Parts: sequence; structure tokens; C-alpha cells
Amino acid sequence: MTLVIDGHPFAYEMENLCRLFFPHGGIRTVREESGDGDQIYTGAERRADGILLSVRARLGASERGRKKLLPAGTEDRELERCMAVELWGMLADLSGVRPAWGVVTGVRPLKLFGRIARKRGEAGAAAYFREKLLVSPEKAELARMTWRNQRSLLAQARPDGFSLYVSIPFCPTRCAYCSFVSSSVEKAARLIPGYVELLCREIRRTGEITGGLGLKLQSVYFGGGTPSQLGARRLLRLLAAIAGHGGLLPEAEITVEANPTSVEADLLEALRAGGFNRLSLGLQSLRDELLTVLTRTHTAAEALAAFGLARAAGFDNISVDLMFNLPRQRFTDWCDDLQRIIQLGPEHVSLYELSVEAGTPLAADVAAGRLLLPDEEVDAAMYEAARELLPAAGWEHYEISNFARPGRSSAHNAVYWRNEEYRGYGPGAASYVGRRRWTNEPRAELWRQAVTAGGAAVSEEETRSEDEERRETMYLGLRQLTGVDVAAYTARHGGPPEAWFGTELARLVEVGWLERTPRAWRLTADGLLWSNRVFMEFL
Repeated sequence: MTLVIDGHPFAYEMENLCRLFFPHGGIRTVREESGDGDQIYTGAERRADGILLSVRARLGASERGRKKLLPAGTEDRELERCMAVELWGMLADLSGVRPAWGVVTGVRPLKLFGRIARKRGEAGAAAYFREKLLVSPEKAELARMTWRNQRSLLAQARPDGFSLYVSIPFCPTRCAYCSFVSSSVEKAARLIPGYVELLCREIRRTGEITGGLGLKLQSVYFGGGTPSQLGARRLLRLLAAIAGHGGLLPEAEITVEANPTSVEADLLEALRAGGFNRLSLGLQSLRDELLTVLTRTHTAAEALAAFGLARAAGFDNISVDLMFNLPRQRFTDWCDDLQRIIQLGPEHVSLYELSVEAGTPLAADVAAGRLLLPDEEVDAAMYEAARELLPAAGWEHYEISNFARPGRSSAHNAVYWRNEEYRGYGPGAASYVGRRRWTNEPRAELWRQAVTAGGAAVSEEETRSEDEERRETMYLGLRQLTGVDVAAYTARHGGPPEAWFGTELARLVEVGWLERTPRAWRLTADGLLWSNRVFMEFL
């Protein structure tokens, strides 16, 4: 198909609009009409009585056309909008297709909504989306709700803010696939009371420093291990230490991880009343036979019951974890799990592709042929199924492995993806302040000894160079589907990504894994499947 651009500079926008209606065919942009083949014409003629916009299409035996006269002084942005509206209307009439986002292409809807809302107000922006940009009422309302919810999250991304991770490395049992830092509760029971006291001591010490600097906590994440194994009293004591000494913001996101067998109604009610406002529930699968393969201690029925208890306790922000590419997992099993999660209705869904880690029992079983993983085609099909089913049901795919309801994306994880500062407490926890990165001693007993002696329990430490920082900002930022914002990257690193990685970017564009939008570099649909290969270009 040929797209004619005559008398205006909006080639990029008109081509993107055409692709909404014809996503599978090639589009060649030219400056003059021809008499052969399928053709779409877009023209702007400046005359004495104004600017005449013309759009017409010849597709097989069908032809359509439209014209609109605008005042001579019409600004380019309005000129572009009017041309897009005429082209959209013509192609909708011709094809019978009416894209739900109207003429909004090549731009993040929320940025556009926010820009309009600052001039017209929230209701005015929603009306503008519907009436001027041809956005469906449903999508206009989605934009309005998401923009409203996101404002509070964006307010947390502040220059005087930081985030905190608290490691609780105790689990009821160790899963066959797990290589994380953790100890069984049975073996480590004697460490737990003293462990909480040492964490409080470390939090108080850092709180004095951050308070003196005027820093505020944007998010807190209790991870593990299984933090809920500590019980409500100990967890609330830790949170009180953070709130009392770490400058915790009233609107901060406070997450605690839990396994289905480690939660009861009293625990969840106490945590919610005590200030925890987000729960991350490790479901992993809703099929008992697969949970057995993973050596998880809960059943599918217990997972669903735990979710119900969390809702009843007042948690209105619940994230669930699901795993795919599991031994003995069929494609239909995975699709059934996704459909059941959609019916369950959590605010957030995190997907994890099983990685066989050396030294784990699972790795031994796979190496010996006792367990077989799905082949690569099935693995990719599972991921694509999630990318299709979850967004269709209302979850935004906002990061490679994460999906969220509007306004419910993870504020804490966004700190990592934006390569911002955070502190970690406990065995194996990582910290990043300035260019300095360090990781605590992963073994709980050695960590305890170091902190008890009044020293730092650091096992690894490095100061990153500017080149390493630039690279890390790239590959972490590319995890987000919005990509790496060029203006923000330039402000932080003194130049756009092209200035440092021109060769790498060109190569990734050529193979179809990366694309440049007007505002950002981001992964393509194919690039999502090959994201690890993309990231290797920046390591």
C-alpha cells in the first residue's frame, strides 16, 4: 500500500494511523500520487480562504474521500489532529473497523491526557478524548481513572525520596526450584527473635541519617523468604521502627509477601490495620499436580482461600505470582490458570518463567531426565497467551513480567526499573546509594554476627562508573513497556542513548527487537520475547 503525503509534515502520524487499520501490510510513504495499486492520499492545500485538508483512499474496487476547510491561521497541532480525524473517519467507513483509542497513536495516552487536563480539567480532558480524538467512552474513562490514580504514584517519585527492602529469609520449607537466600523456619527458629531486634537497630541507625538529610520513604517491601512467617506482632514492630525513624510518607506503598499456608484471618486483619496496604501472594500455580512438582506446601484450594481471606481483611491491592514453563505444564493448563486469575480479580499479576538454577533439586531432576520442561515454542506461546488474555480483561501490561489494573502498578519495583536509590536490610539484601552498590552477607548467622558486633554486614561492594550507570539505566528501563524516556535519560546522563549506544541501537532496530518512538526507546513485541538478548547489548 502507498501513503501519499502532500503539503504537510505529518507523515509519521498518518502512517501510524493507517497501521491501526492495516496492521499486517507494508506501507510505503511517497510525495506524489500514482495511478497503480492501493493508495491512501493525505493533503493540505494552503489557499486564500484557508487550509483545505483532503484525504481519499483507493483500496481495490472501493474508493472514499473527505475534505475539510480550516482557517488560515490554524496551528500545526490542530492541523494534525483534524487531518487524523478525517483520515480515521474515512478508513473506519471503508473498513468497518473503529479502533478504540481513536486517533491517539505514537504517544502515551496518559501523557496526552495529563497535558489536556492541566488546561481543561479532568472532565474536560475526558470529553476532549471522546469528542476531538474519537476515543471510545470506555477508553476515555480508563484514561481518566488511570491518570487520577497515577498522580499519587508519580508524586512519590521525588528527589528527596528513597525506597526500602526488608529481607525476611525464613520459609516453612525450601522449594525445589529456589536459589534465593532463605532458611527453614524450623532450622532458624532460634535466630528469629534476635533477628527482628537487629533489623530494628539497623533501621534506627539509618533513620537518623536519612532524617538528617530530609529523605522520605516512598515505598517499603518486606520480601523473603516468607515474611508472613514472622507473625503480625514482629512485622508490625519492624514497620513501626521504619515509620518512627525512616520518614515514612503517609501515601507510601507498603508491601508484604505471603504464601497461602502462612496467612490466617487474624494475621491479615492485623497487618492491614497496622499500615500494610499491599499484599503479594505467591500462588505460583492453580493446579495441584504442578504445585507438587514445585514442592510448594499449599494446594490450589488453599491459594484461593488465602486470597479470599485477604479481601475480607481489607486488602484492596493484592498482587499474585504465577509461574510458567514448568515441568509437566501444558499450554492448556497455563491458559486455564490465567482464566481463573482473571475471575479472581487481583489488582496486580506477576509472571515468572521458571529458571532452572544450578544446585537446586529441580536442576538435578531436569539434568537426570526425571523432569522435562516445555519446549521453546510452548514457552513462548504461554507468554504470548498472557499478553493477550490479561490486557483484554483490563490489566495493563506495563513491564515485561507484570500486569496491573489502572493505577495499581508496583511503585516499589518501579524504583529498580528507573535505576533509582534504595536501601536493603537483612541477609542478602542489596542497596544502591549514589553510585555505590553493596550486598549484605547472605548467610543469616554470619549476618547476625557482623551486625551484633556493630559493623556492616557487607559481602560485596562496588562503585559504579558513569559508563556502567548509563548501561544499567538502559537495560533496566527497557523492562518497562513505555521504554527509556529520551529526555529523562539525557537529563540524567548528559546525552541521549544514541550518543552512547548508536551501534547497539541500530543493530537492535535492524533485527526488529527495538524501536524509537518520538519520546522513547522501547522493546517491540518480538523484542519482549528476546529481551535477555537485548539487555546483553548493554552489559
